[in-house]
Amino acid sequence: MGWISSGTVGGVGMMMDMTQKDIFIHEIDNQYNTANRFENHEGRIQGQLHDIKSITSPALFAQLMGGDKDLISAFCEGMNQQHSNTSTCLRRGHDIFGVEKNIMQDHTERGKAFRTKLGWDEGTQTYNTTNIELLHTEDLYRGKYNKDTAFRSKTLMSPTIMLVFTALIRGLVSGEKMKDKEFSHPTTSTMEAIHGITNTTPGDIATTATFAIWVLSGDPCLQRKGQRTKRNYMTLYNNFLQILMTGLRNKRQSIYDVINDWDRTIFLDTETSIVASGGGVVSSGLHRALLDQEEEGEEEGVGSGGV
Repeated sequence: MGWISSGTVGGVGMMMDMTQKDIFIHEIDNQYNTANRFENHEGRIQGQLHDIKSITSPALFAQLMGGDKDLISAFCEGMNQQHSNTSTCLRRGHDIFGVEKNIMQDHTERGKAFRTKLGWDEGTQTYNTTNIELLHTEDLYRGKYNKDTAFRSKTLMSPTIMLVFTALIRGLVSGEKMKDKEFSHPTTSTMEAIHGITNTTPGDIATTATFAIWVLSGDPCLQRKGQRTKRNYMTLYNNFLQILMTGLRNKRQSIYDVINDWDRTIFLDTETSIVASGGGVVSSGLHRALLDQEEEGEEEGVGSGGV
């Protein structure tokens, strides 16, 4: 689909939006500040509208905002169908997750096998939204979210969510090969090639982490609220996105390191990273998309690298 790009939310980021038709009844605020995205419902609406605007042509966006019901319906159905097809495809990649095929294909067995790894809290009998083992560096999880190990790997072996991202943009075979430290760039059409994805964005990481959690869950279909787990996947996605975008806006070294780690692992010598890999500066693209010009909070510096 031509609506996916590698903009602010990211190449695969928009696939998690599960776009609703009624979003287009809201007027877009041209004074919108990304820093306000997570303050209230209106901020989230504006964030989604600006994400859509960034990946559509001016003419298409004008038609969507103009209330063209047929076009809005086609757009939303297309977006939702794409994330459904992609998420279902991931469940065929049992090798990526190191899971036996029969367990991966059985909703009940899969749910039993991985719920602890996915943040199940026996005390509250609910799933935690950040204390999730799957998100963290191998063998370093200590039961709680840790900014220094979340979303990244300090070893040469990529964590599961990086493998999932590779599978999303290059195909399942590439994800499986990367697990064995082999880099594969298919000559066939892939999301990476079609949409020119050359670096990692906050939306890529937030979406991929959410997909990975769903894949190992007992929920049959990826929808806003899990049929069996009752987990709200949109809330999960927004939580991850807020952590990453807020960290970038406030220039937190731990989040810069996450982006660097993904870029160095997946895109190797990319020249389009939204954070600098060693020069102590932030790219102009990141300034335009996420960062205020003002210093906010404690500045921890940029550019120490990520692996």
